[in-house]
Amino acid sequence: MEHGRRLRAPPSLDEIRSRAKRELERLPEPLRRLEPGTTFPVEVADELVKLAAEVDRRAQQQAIPS
Repeated sequence: MEHGRRLRAPPSLDEIRSRAKRELERLPEPLRRLEPGTTFPVEVADELVKLAAEVDRRAQQQAIPS
């Protein structure tokens, strides 16, 4: 998207189905079955932690009247 407009045509329904199938196949089997209590390890990337800290720092600076 650029300036609220698509840069290319949207994918067809068949393409969307194919992508969804591929992505679901990448998940571990217990997650594909949606069993209660199944967990999936998730980690926050160091870069994201640094970015969040920088955003917080800038927001605090803007909130302090000069």
